[in-house]
Amino acid sequence: MPDADPADVSPQAPLFRVVAGSPDAAEVAALTAVLLASGGTDPAPEPTRSRWADPRRALDAAAHPRR
Repeated sequence: MPDADPADVSPQAPLFRVVAGSPDAAEVAALTAVLLASGGTDPAPEPTRSRWADPRRALDAAAHPRR
């Protein structure tokens, strides 16, 4: 995965919003660097369904009973 280029970030869309306190420019820059370095641009993968919860398992058991 290529690293995110800070130049690709739209200037109209803020990365985050400070809701409390009044950080100085250095603190905002440090937080911005950490957030950009952490990535997080890819969506989370879909959770895999347990084979125990798969409804096809019940159908297979009915079609192939144990002896």
